This record gives sequence, C-alpha cells and structure tokens, in this order.
Amino acid sequence: EQVWHACGRTGPAAEYLKGRIKLAAAGVKSREGRPEGVARHATRSAELLRSVKSSYGDSAAPFGLPLDSLVNIADHVAAHAGQFMNTSTAAVAATLPPLPDA
Repeated sequence: EQVWHACGRTGPAAEYLKGRIKLAAAGVKSREGRPEGVARHATRSAELLRSVKSSYGDSAAPFGLPLDSLVNIADHVAAHAGQFMNTSTAAVAATLPPLPDA
C-alpha cells in the first residue's frame, strides 16, 4: 500500500496498484474462510483493473502481467469465491493460476 500512497492514490497507476491490493485482500479473506469477502474484494479488483485497461489499452501489461489476464483471474475468483476457501494453517504455496503464454 505504500507504493499506492506514493502514486498519489489516484490515476491509472494507483488504480492498478489498488486492483492488485484488492486481489491480495481476496486471498486474505480466503484464508479467513469468508467467501463474501473474497467475492467483494475480487469484484472490486476487476473493476479497478478494467478502468486501468481502458486508460492504457488492450495490450497493456504493467510489470509484465497482462491486464486481460488479471481481470479474468479477478472475475473468476469473484464468481467462484466459495471454491477459493483455504483456511489451512499451512504456508500459501500458490495464489494465482499460471498466466497463459503470450
């Protein structure tokens, strides 16, 4: 979140970071066993990332991660929040499915 604050919390770069923060928050809610929180944060993540995509265009890939892929992941997590519950005390090994080859 410090980087988001450093970006001034507004504009496409800040929205991109906030979208990633919201997707991470969905992961936290998954570990807490709260599917409604997973869905809420993932939905907001997708909204923010779509906004960034409209600013930068379809081929945008900040930090090498295609926006389309991130939006698709956030949408999928939001739509299937109950499938992403992981209340295990084990360390998290993976948080996102692999991105398709470009």
